[in-house]
Amino acid sequence: MKSITWQTVRGLFDWRHPGTITSPVIGFFGAGYYSHIDVITPFNYLRGARSDVIQGIEPGYRDRPQNYEKWAKQTRWTLSVTDEQFQAYWDYSNLQIGKPYDTHGLIETFALGRAWQDDGSWWCSEEVAMNGQVAGLWKLPPEILRVTPGDNVMIFVGAGATRQEMP
Repeated sequence: MKSITWQTVRGLFDWRHPGTITSPVIGFFGAGYYSHIDVITPFNYLRGARSDVIQGIEPGYRDRPQNYEKWAKQTRWTLSVTDEQFQAYWDYSNLQIGKPYDTHGLIETFALGRAWQDDGSWWCSEEVAMNGQVAGLWKLPPEILRVTPGDNVMIFVGAGATRQEMP
């Protein structure tokens, strides 16, 4: 048996920096708290979809170093998986590397809902949900029109993942 670990976070909000309002807004509209999610790669990077350049790393679905940003809260979720599920998860994830961040889809999702399974571009929680489905870790009903970081937390809890609060 192997395991996969994801990190859900809530970004820091600072009134002196108006751009930091995005995190609480995403958290509020996305099940009330978390605003971003990454998966921890076997090489200990954080992999996920971001809209901004971080430490010279372009936007989109990419690997970034641990602690690439300061977070208000970090929670890690670990799920035991079979060897086959582990391989399927990382095979699909590796195929997504470099795909663009889905800015339009993010706005559309919160306003209208949409077919989040489109793999031409991603935002963080969509890719995690799709990756888990491809690997057979969970199956979401076709009526679901969006998947937020908070929704991923509910998926993890339902799948039996263990929770670890990070400092």
